[in-house]
Amino acid sequence: MHFSAHRTARVTGPGVRMGTEISRGEYSYGGFNCAFRKKAASAGRENEMPLLLVHPANSQKSVPLCIYNIVPDLRNFGKVGIGLSSWFWDKFLDEWNGGEVFVPDLIGCGDSEPWRPGDEGMFVPLDWVRALEELWTKEIRRQCVVVVQGGLGPVGVQMAARQTGDWDGSKAVGGFVLVHILKSTLSSGFVQQMTWRFQ
Repeated sequence: MHFSAHRTARVTGPGVRMGTEISRGEYSYGGFNCAFRKKAASAGRENEMPLLLVHPANSQKSVPLCIYNIVPDLRNFGKVGIGLSSWFWDKFLDEWNGGEVFVPDLIGCGDSEPWRPGDEGMFVPLDWVRALEELWTKEIRRQCVVVVQGGLGPVGVQMAARQTGDWDGSKAVGGFVLVHILKSTLSSGFVQQMTWRFQ
């Protein structure tokens, strides 16, 4: 994967200061086109571990913002719904003056390809983990710090802990930060749900 002239753009808008250079990129995972944004390291901070910022998912009480015409009643979709997008981290990106930052849109969110459960199978959230691993393999390629917000904490944990023939989380992830976790997220039902989804 590479950034070509037509895929790289200066991004401006809410939460992004003028002059902040953020490039956009795409990669493929499991037949899905996945989007991400990349902020270059600040001068003198190029050798710091990059950050991988994972946006939160909506709860079962909110309507997902990124899936179109797929499920009549999305409130019944489950506790780990399909979520926001990389814009969640815009204010952070605006203030960050450290190493390189990668901000993906999970499958079905933001500029990544929509997911239509009736047409395409996907193991949520495990396929989100695998898609992030693909981003790491194709673009990041060095140890990074995974920063996860809210109920998608298990996505970051899995990324750091998984070991397969193609992936070694202990070599790819040098740090893990869970920004916030809701009290309800710690319920035994949530833990059981995450356990079976990642097995």
